[in-house]
Amino acid sequence: MFTFLHELRHARCRISLFRYQKKCDEMEVRTGQTRTTYDQMIADRDEIIHYLEGLNRQKSTSPNVKRAFKSHYQNSSHLT
Repeated sequence: MFTFLHELRHARCRISLFRYQKKCDEMEVRTGQTRTTYDQMIADRDEIIHYLEGLNRQKSTSPNVKRAFKSHYQNSSHLT
């Protein structure tokens, strides 16, 4: 009888261990998926920042280009 109870307890422990191992494996998979999603978000953020910085540079140089073109156009019109 003692052996039967011991084996029963041991079997329950193995079942519990199996359940916890399965949960642990699932969590590792989710962690990997979360890490991949996070890395993609960081890459997207960096791409957006780079794009916005480019727009900001274009915006800041645009008035200078317009002034230079206007000045050049006015100087050219005086020559004709």
